[in-house]
Amino acid sequence: MKKKIFSIIAFCFAILSIFTFAGCGVTLSGGPSATDIVTGNGSMSVRKGDYLYFVNGYVSNSSLTGSDNNYGVARNGAIYRAKLENGKLMYETTEDEDGEEIKTLTNVELMVPMVAGFEYTNLYIFGNTLYFTSPNTEKDTTGTIRFDLTNIYAVSLKGGSPKKLVNALNVDSVNDFDFTEIDNKLYLTYINESNLYVAKISGGNVQSNIKVTDKASEFVVDKDSGFVYYTRSFNEGENSVTGNVLAKANLSDAIESVVIKDNYNTYSLKEIKNNKLYYTRTNSLTTNAYIYSQDLNNLNTGSEKQYTAVSYTSNQYIFDLGEGYTNGVIVNENDKLQFLTGIENLENIINLYDAKFTIFGIYGENIYGLDNDNNIVRVNVQTKDIEVLVSGVEVDSSMKVNFDYENGYIYYYVKYTGSSDASGYYLNRTYINQQDKETELVGVLLKEHNIQE
Repeated sequence: MKKKIFSIIAFCFAILSIFTFAGCGVTLSGGPSATDIVTGNGSMSVRKGDYLYFVNGYVSNSSLTGSDNNYGVARNGAIYRAKLENGKLMYETTEDEDGEEIKTLTNVELMVPMVAGFEYTNLYIFGNTLYFTSPNTEKDTTGTIRFDLTNIYAVSLKGGSPKKLVNALNVDSVNDFDFTEIDNKLYLTYINESNLYVAKISGGNVQSNIKVTDKASEFVVDKDSGFVYYTRSFNEGENSVTGNVLAKANLSDAIESVVIKDNYNTYSLKEIKNNKLYYTRTNSLTTNAYIYSQDLNNLNTGSEKQYTAVSYTSNQYIFDLGEGYTNGVIVNENDKLQFLTGIENLENIINLYDAKFTIFGIYGENIYGLDNDNNIVRVNVQTKDIEVLVSGVEVDSSMKVNFDYENGYIYYYVKYTGSSDASGYYLNRTYINQQDKETELVGVLLKEHNIQE
């Protein structure tokens, strides 16, 4: 099926050039109230009240050259704002000369003309400020622009010029940075190379930035207690040939407290869920790497539970919905999607899907991903039911790192074809909590396009 979709706001970029040369940012009128609820933080789209803030599309940082990410240049990777009516995006529907449907997204405005839809997309709203990531625009000592590095910005929900909070992070995933609000105070935790920092943020400005350690490997934040847990190599005086240190620090003061100092095993953190710390522990002698959890309130007091007895080469995902549910680990290896509930259970391995499967994410009771027939599906971990959500999608690497679920919608990128200045990957969403799944473009196209389906 082909759908023709047209945008009527191409003129905004002509206006934008005026803002750019004037040295000021794009400003918006209206917007949500200060007390409106925020949903979707840490994703490709975030909603506050009746407004949806979203990245318009996907642009790989490896494809950027020259001025591609200078303020005012970005188009399909930029941030837009749409006004919702009864929680829905609004479209104007017409037909072309061939009788094909044309849907035009209305009540939508350009907000930040920079690339925010890329490998490490993350949007957050706290208070009246939008926080986002974008490829670095500065040159290194050789004169090369390091687009592979990542900057973190803040911008008012009213628009204006973004403020750079963190510059040139060498990140491997979106797990290398985190925003956490504790007692109405906002903290940005991030790791750059082996340096772990905690920055206090207020009104889109950095109040302080403290280096916790220069030997960190990874971190996870307990958003209930306000502690960051991290692993690090040994400091001078903690001599050991093998093993590492598991430590924690309160976000408010960034003072370290050692949790485990192990001269034999190496710890690697996975997640914190429902007051449990999940981690991989690797035996230095056998190199066996198994997944465990401990109760955060009873660390080192015998609360450890083991979930795996095999060293898996693929990624493992934590499944923990709290009391009343069986928790465990999702593994996807050798064309088998499995749920592991603990080695003490003789029937601990539950087969969920026996074929090639690509995991996009786990939300609630469901695993979302791509099945062997290139359908976007969800697999219920409890019932093992499989439901097709979108049939026959074009497989693309952008999906593996850019997929979200929020308020009954799944968000993902779809490739559009058309004129050279407007073709590319644009954000789509499908409402999945009904029998007839409805897919719609969450974005702005400059010219008429044909969508490949």
